[in-house]
Amino acid sequence: MENMNDFIKQPVIYHGSKRGLDGPIKIGYVSDDNQILSRSKTDFGLGFYMGTNYKQCLGIVNNEAKPYMYEITIPKDLITNENTLVLEKEDWTYFVLYNRGYLEDIKGTDFYNYYAHLADNKQYIIGAIADDSFNKCLTDFSKNNITDYTFMQLIDCFNLGVQVVAKSQEACDKLQILSENAITKEERIELLEARHFNHFEQDNYYDIKKDEYNSMRKGKYLSEIFKEARENSIIYNKDKINTDKFKNIKFPDTIHDEGDDEIELYN
Repeated sequence: MENMNDFIKQPVIYHGSKRGLDGPIKIGYVSDDNQILSRSKTDFGLGFYMGTNYKQCLGIVNNEAKPYMYEITIPKDLITNENTLVLEKEDWTYFVLYNRGYLEDIKGTDFYNYYAHLADNKQYIIGAIADDSFNKCLTDFSKNNITDYTFMQLIDCFNLGVQVVAKSQEACDKLQILSENAITKEERIELLEARHFNHFEQDNYYDIKKDEYNSMRKGKYLSEIFKEARENSIIYNKDKINTDKFKNIKFPDTIHDEGDDEIELYN
């Protein structure tokens, strides 16, 4: 098998921090009583989140008082098939829904348990970034306004890059910080202006693509999926957990997206 790092073309990924990192990288925030905490209902669960898209990582912390941006590298040969879960399509969709609490109505079913244990014993998770468009898709999907097919097609339309999550303290300890930079006022203003414009365009584009994919009448509504899950009639592939998917990772070829004046929310 080819070395997995041959598919990782980007040597630097980013982490936006609200106040800056205090000491070593940790998988979550540490409370006064030394308990590890994290934001609730994150995409891939408790972990240290990094992304390939600089402006997207910046946007997460842009409204904070004193945000910082970190350039981080994952050492050669660290990511392998054995310790890394790469999420695509159905697995990405339902794993994110599981972590955000949307599968609790079918807790205890085989379908639920599959996603509850999908990342067991994994040090790293790699998958698409879920941005604002995901929240719109999630609302429509949870209300049975769109099918799972439409949901996944819409997510593909608004791909903002890849996120990599270190899932354990051991995984965090092996990451290497290359630089720490306070985010300037000018950079924040520029991003806010770009996001304001793009959100308006994005909403219009979302509605157009939603109608287009809905008209195809493909896929199942969430209520139908839940019904099948309760009846244990839904088909899912347990073999996906250990399959080799690294050849499908599409990292940007450049470290910085220089030349892009706006955040590319759609193509």
